[in-house]
Amino acid sequence: MSVIADNAKDDENAAVIKERLDFKIHGFGVMRAKRHPPYVFGIRGVSCLIHKIRYVEMHWWRIGGPCGAWLIKLKKPVLIATTNCAQSFRLDGDIARTCQLPNPDALPCGRCNSEGATFGKSGPSKKEGLTRQQAHVKLGCVVKGY
Repeated sequence: MSVIADNAKDDENAAVIKERLDFKIHGFGVMRAKRHPPYVFGIRGVSCLIHKIRYVEMHWWRIGGPCGAWLIKLKKPVLIATTNCAQSFRLDGDIARTCQLPNPDALPCGRCNSEGATFGKSGPSKKEGLTRQQAHVKLGCVVKGY
């Protein structure tokens, strides 16, 4: 089950809403996925931990027009995964990926597993004595294609 989405594109056939709704409070155009893979990891920069997904939201509208006054419908939703440690990942192939099973030597997030932080302010991790750079190299999934 792949949850990588292409970049969102506007739906030319849908009508543009010319009045701005406060969809952060009301949840306008946001749906939660019923099923999703259990793990997510970032593939940019210094990402080095595998996180457990709490829920995945699908955003069907984007802000547009002059001064952000319009809502424009998207053909495909923007998928955002929120983890147990309250981090958010936009699920596309360039920023973050999901997986069913992480690599056996990948380092899981301690906060997602109700433990302390995996890395302290400096130095090796609490679990296996790995540095961040070593954990970044071991990052990934057992099942390819996610």
